[in-house]
Amino acid sequence: MLAKTRGIILRSVKFKESSLILLIFTRELGLKSYIINGVRNQRSVAGPATLQVMNLVDLVVYDKDSNEINRIKEARPAVQYNQLFFNIALSSIGIFMVEIIRLCIKEKEQNLPLFDFIEGAFRFLDEQKEQYASFHLSFLLHFCTYLGFQPDDNFSSVNCIFDMIEGKYISSPPFHRDYLDKEMSYYFYQLASTDLMDFKSVVIPKNQRNDLVDDILKYYKIHIGDFGEVKSLEIFKHIFRA
Repeated sequence: MLAKTRGIILRSVKFKESSLILLIFTRELGLKSYIINGVRNQRSVAGPATLQVMNLVDLVVYDKDSNEINRIKEARPAVQYNQLFFNIALSSIGIFMVEIIRLCIKEKEQNLPLFDFIEGAFRFLDEQKEQYASFHLSFLLHFCTYLGFQPDDNFSSVNCIFDMIEGKYISSPPFHRDYLDKEMSYYFYQLASTDLMDFKSVVIPKNQRNDLVDDILKYYKIHIGDFGEVKSLEIFKHIFRA
């Protein structure tokens, strides 16, 4: 059966001489794997530039639920990024986001709000020209809302310590180590309660940014049982430490 959908490419693996196996999170079909043969052939359904990781693509696909890997009939760019592939800092944020998405999304079912959030986040990232070093933090704290473990919005002068296991702010340190101190809890709350489009209004010093990304990823690991290692993290930190 033929189906039309939009997707974001999360992984591209070379297969044999001229084929690619793609992992794509699609708007209408959920998480899917596709194979494209003869990518460098003029008759290919799409060229290598269209099939890069992070790209948003409009697709016509052969969709059969019983197949682990399906085929793509047509593929074309849904968005022409202006900066994302050419600005190393923005690109590193995008690659980090792709890896987080790939580690978190396992479902093969349609999830329109989740896809629309991801598409909007990449489009918005591509528009950034300066002061975007905290974008990934804001993305993480809004992305988890769609994954089912949104932090409680109960921060106050009394409840100012974030308990990562309970997902809420409490008045004193709990009897375990998975919590944030008052300073990091405040930054955590500010980012979580500020719209992604307004992320620049939350000012976080460089050292705290690096600590906070570790804390947020720990929060993810607590709530996603098989959350793996984020391989792009150290490269990402190195770029923004410079």
